[in-house]
Amino acid sequence: MARTFLSYEDLRRTGVLSSEATTLQYCLDVELLRPTHFCPECQTYMELRSCASTKYSDGYCWSCPGGQHHLSVRARSVLYNRNITFINFLHLLWIFVNGTSVADAARILDLNEKTVRSFYKAIRQCMVEDLLENGATRKIL
Repeated sequence: MARTFLSYEDLRRTGVLSSEATTLQYCLDVELLRPTHFCPECQTYMELRSCASTKYSDGYCWSCPGGQHHLSVRARSVLYNRNITFINFLHLLWIFVNGTSVADAARILDLNEKTVRSFYKAIRQCMVEDLLENGATRKIL
């Protein structure tokens, strides 16, 4: 499936960056976050739902159709157990892609340099894993 990523200007113009909910939906649509989860206990696919629980601070979680099992919307992603908004995550990806230094990214997004460094490392690791899973046969120059 081909995914289309919007330019930074288009993200702003179309309102993707206007709220956490729209940014989350975009991340799911382009598969920056897993768009589905399977519950091994129920043997069924989970649904994205609004979750008011403080356990899910984003306000959303994956839930079995019967509502008996829940999973963070950040599960199995670079965002799991990280305290960063979806909007800042998307900003951080664009900043990373454009070669911005850790120090500049931290200043632009008003984040701790340690947080940005950790994300840069995680993003690089995801890139390596993707290359290995998809049969990279030559070195990156």
